[in-house]
Amino acid sequence: MNSISHKANRLSGLLMATAMIVALVMANTQFSEFYHLLHHTIAGVHIGEFSYEKPIYLWINEGLLVLFFLKIGLETKRELLVGGLSAGRVWRLPLIAALGGMVAPASIYAALNFGDREAIGGWAVPAATDAVLAIGILSLFSSRKVAPLIAFLTIIAVFDDIGAIGIVGIFYGDTVNLPAVWIAVALAGVLFALSAFRLRSLTPYFVTTAFLWAALLASGLHATLAGVVLGFAIPLRAEKEGNAPHDRLKRDISPVVMLAIVPAFAFFNSGITISGESIRSLLTPMSFGIAAGLVIGKPIGITGAAYLAAKFSIAERPEYLRWTDIGLASIFGGIGFTMSIFIASVAFPAEDQLNTARLAVLSASIVASFLGVSLLQVRQRFWPQRGN
Repeated sequence: MNSISHKANRLSGLLMATAMIVALVMANTQFSEFYHLLHHTIAGVHIGEFSYEKPIYLWINEGLLVLFFLKIGLETKRELLVGGLSAGRVWRLPLIAALGGMVAPASIYAALNFGDREAIGGWAVPAATDAVLAIGILSLFSSRKVAPLIAFLTIIAVFDDIGAIGIVGIFYGDTVNLPAVWIAVALAGVLFALSAFRLRSLTPYFVTTAFLWAALLASGLHATLAGVVLGFAIPLRAEKEGNAPHDRLKRDISPVVMLAIVPAFAFFNSGITISGESIRSLLTPMSFGIAAGLVIGKPIGITGAAYLAAKFSIAERPEYLRWTDIGLASIFGGIGFTMSIFIASVAFPAEDQLNTARLAVLSASIVASFLGVSLLQVRQRFWPQRGN
């Protein structure tokens, strides 16, 4: 990880944590009314007789977050084609670990909420890892000592994010509008056709993606999928190194995503009113399922799946990666803020359930952060040079 990326992750993590704290303070002090007024302020687009309005927080969750998913799509394409996931069987271990890290938390949640028709819909909430916050916290430490953890966790997060996006698109869409789906498929085809012709101007890609976003919104699938499709469609190759549309776009949007959009998402989704009732809600099976899935399910799923894959020669463990690194990375994988709350927002339409899910995710992420940081300090102090 280069120094620029290291500093960007650190700053983004700090901004995100600050935004979460500010939102929590505002929602539980005399600024509560102002926070909720800002949160629910209506903004819209008006063109002639056409009018489309939504609260600001939904414009962020369904609109600006497209750029976050675009960044994920761009990074995933590079990793798969020319990055760390393109060589031999290296990609298999984090892929299998990521799958385990999604299946185990979802299974724990489902087991604890089996029979509750409303709560069971949140089975995917603990399945997601917040790469930005997790890597941001890790980046606060020596980059040399934690580099293997960051590398492994980053690659897991790539697969984890794609899996979470797929889950949202398939399981959490509204009633599917087939004509709109076919329009979206056709527009995705247009994007990849533009890529096949290696069109260097980004304008046609953006215009097509705007229509794709609208088609996905009308189809019942989640509109943020448009960002992932665009990320995979943008050409990666160019005559000069670093001059590809892919590189230019990633370079341009990364500061906006990391330093503005992600903190804004944290601010507008962390304003939970904490009361006696909300604290009691943490004792419900839904909250237990989310917390246990993130804090317990993630480490068991990631480490267990990686171990079994290596034991049965399905995948190889890189030489630079120790089992202690995998174990620690899996604990940080239990930090599920951004993606977990995003899934909760589409899984729980009722405000009380959504607030309970948010509080459970926030509490579990704090516990996972504390455990991860504590064990990392113990490892660096007592076993800095030990092997497997």
